[in-house]
Parts: sequence; C-alpha cells; structure tokens
Amino acid sequence: MTEPTERTGEVMATGLSDEEVAARLADGRANRTEADTSQTWGRILRRNALTRLNFLLLVLGAATLATGALPDATFLAVAVINTVVGAVEESRAKRQLDRLAVVSAPRARAVRAGAIVDLAVEDLVLDDLLELRPGDQLAVDVVVLEGSAEVDESLTTGESEPVAKGVGDDLLSGTWVVAGVVRARVTRVGRDSYANRLAAEARRFSLAGSELVAAVNRVLRWVTWAMVVIGPVLFWRQVQHEPWRVAVRLSVAGHRDRVAPRPQRRDHLALYLGSGAPEDPGGPAIAEATDATAPDWTVEASVPFSSARKWSAVRVADHGTWVLGAPEMVTAIDPDDLRPLAETWAETGSRVLALARGAAPLEGDQLPGDLRLVALVALAERIRPTVAATIAYFGDQGVTLRVISGDAVATVRAIARAVGVPDAERAVDARDLRPDDEGFAEVVESSRVFGRTTPEVKREMVTALRARGHTVAMTGDG
Repeated sequence: MTEPTERTGEVMATGLSDEEVAARLADGRANRTEADTSQTWGRILRRNALTRLNFLLLVLGAATLATGALPDATFLAVAVINTVVGAVEESRAKRQLDRLAVVSAPRARAVRAGAIVDLAVEDLVLDDLLELRPGDQLAVDVVVLEGSAEVDESLTTGESEPVAKGVGDDLLSGTWVVAGVVRARVTRVGRDSYANRLAAEARRFSLAGSELVAAVNRVLRWVTWAMVVIGPVLFWRQVQHEPWRVAVRLSVAGHRDRVAPRPQRRDHLALYLGSGAPEDPGGPAIAEATDATAPDWTVEASVPFSSARKWSAVRVADHGTWVLGAPEMVTAIDPDDLRPLAETWAETGSRVLALARGAAPLEGDQLPGDLRLVALVALAERIRPTVAATIAYFGDQGVTLRVISGDAVATVRAIARAVGVPDAERAVDARDLRPDDEGFAEVVESSRVFGRTTPEVKREMVTALRARGHTVAMTGDG
C-alpha cells in the first residue's frame, strides 16, 4: 500500500531530488504494477468440462462403450462440443478483460531537481511533482498544489461536463485536463491509484445470470435425480426381454431422449472502458467557421465553459465581452430579468442559453458587472418517432420506467411528458434528495422523472430499487 509522505504542506518548487526518487524506486513506491488476470485457463477448462450435462453424457457413454457398440456412443461428441464452445467464449472474454485499461497516456511531465522532464508513467513515484496541461491524462492520483484547471471525469464518474479543480483538490487517475495549468503532487501510485483499482474491479469475471439459463439448469437437476430412479427400472425392464448388451443400449437411448442437450449461452459481464481525445473534435470546425464570418474579430481573453460556472465567455478587441450560458447565471444582473421566459421555453422541452454582452474586461472566472442580455437561444430536443411506442410497449410488458437525467427539471419533465412517461408532471429535482434520508427510497419508488441528477445519486437510486426487490436495468449515453 502506497501512502503519501509528510510533504503535503510544502510547495515543492523543485520537485524530488535524484536521491529521493531512487529511494522510492527501491522501496516499491513507483507506479509499477502487474495487471491481475481475470481468471486462469485451467479454471475456464474446468468450469466448462465439469458440468452436470457432461457428467450425464459421460455416464451414459461409458455404459454404451461397455457393450462394444461404438456407433451408439457418438453422442459423446456433444459433450466435447459443449466444452469447446463454452471454453472458447470464456477465453475471448478473458482476453478482453485482461486488456482492460483506464489509462492510455504513456508519458507524463514531472518536475525533478528543478527541471521539467518527460517520463514514462511507470517511472513516476510517490510525491513526484507533475505539471499538467490541457490534453494530459492523469496516470496517477494527485492533489493540486498550484493553479486551477477543468477536468474531464467522464471515464471515471460518468460526469459529461468538465469539473473545476483548484488548490487542495484531488485529481483521480484516468481523468483528463481540458483547461488550465496546474502543478500537483502524486498521492497514490500503482495498484492504489483509482484507475488501477477501477480496472481491477472490472476484470473480476462473473457469469451473468439469466432466467433461461436458470430454468435449463433446474430441468437438468431434476433429470439427474430422475435418472437415479428411472435408470435401474428401465434397465431391469429391458433385461427381462433382451440380452444385457441390448438392454444397456436401449436404456441409454431412453435416457438420451430425456437428456437431449440444450445449447447454453454464457453471457459475460464486463466493464468496457475506452479513452479518446479530451477535447470536443467539433470545436475546431466551429471556430474555423466563426473566423470566416468575422475575420476582424481578435480574441483577447476567454473563459471556457464548466459545469460549476454554467457559462463561458470571450473578450474580443473592439467588440467587448460576450458571455454564453445558463439563463439563471447570465441574466442574474439583467434589469428586465427574462428568466421567466427562459423557464417557459424550458417547459416545452427546449434547452435555453442566454447570450449577454458587456464592456468590462474579463477578470479571472468572474462575470463582468455590466452585462446586458442580447439574446435567448432555445435548442429544441429531437425525439425519435419510435420513442413513445417503445415506452408504451414497456408499460404493456409490466416494465416500469424511470427517467433519470442531469438536465434541468423543466426540460426533462417536458420531454418525458411528450413521449408518454406516466406521472411526468411530478418530476423531482434530484438536488433536493439525500440518499441517507429515510424517505429517499420511497421517493425513488413513487416518482418516475428526475432532473439535475448526479452520478452518485443515480447509483443510490439503483441500490434503493434493488433493495425493494426490483430487477433494475439501465441504459444511457454516459
């Protein structure tokens, strides 16, 4: 277990010395680990060979071979095929799980002995000082010492919007820096880092249960016990009229008819984690198109969008400061206060943004004080024509739906109402929910639509529904 040292209070301007790095490498405090395999090849073979169905077939096959009737024992091929197919499927799952990784960044930028050096992520050690810039993926867990940044945590938490981080905040391995520059100290490496613990959890192999497989196994269990009783009776009946060799073959044939192998599909549950460019690839295209329409506009300063601020801004030479964001943030100082109009539009299912302009310059991440509203922009949601029919079908099948979203409650309510989700009018603002409250499970049970829901609350909702005996499945775009 790697634990942070006592160097948490000092700003390590020069980073670790060569001697400190060597000491940490020597005692195992480096970012090196061997990935645990999901399961062994031997375990895969045993699980697929030592099955109840194969046992029944082998017993019947041995009895048939004892009579010397080799052609009648060809059904043993079923046991071989069943074993091979199952082993191949699980082997493919094993290879996928063993390759699973959250971190794809091969290099990192560290400060050592006063100089910035480019290192392989395996060479990072506990307490290393890292310099993180936009586009960098964290290979280790760190705490911010200097600067501020916005971090994409979608791979680890499911949060789609960048999260603002400052001095004292923890940054988890597997996340991306999308804006800002920080210096941060490494707090966890190797197996103890968040990304490695997440990958190790995902590599745990388990067979997904299904009603069909469970039913087949129950039938096979009943047939096994029935054979114990029926087998001797059937053999005794046949031996009264035929030689023992013929009686054995007829008895085996009778049992084969009753134990015809059913194909079993083994579904493998794994967590697939991908990684890609941390920045929106559409951004450069939009920027180029904007430059073409306004070639004389020169950007002097900008503030990127973040879910914490809910707005972005740009300062343009000779054209003032422009701010785009949530109406409740941008129009807070507007004398006409058009927020009621924005809320009315949101009730129709549109996402509403406010565009404002001011003359004051940008100062950090603070809104200028002289903003005037220029426009409200309503972005209409495009609903697929088959959604309403699909939701109605689920209702006919006895499946109860919950719409759980991070969008504004009014927007989620309007969309849910448009597609026919029952009780959409009673949408709940998940910011008011506390998973540790006694009434949390009751609210989740009785409500159908939730807005402004965080990933943590979504997880607690699933837990609460399962605790009440529900079988829960989720789908989404996160």
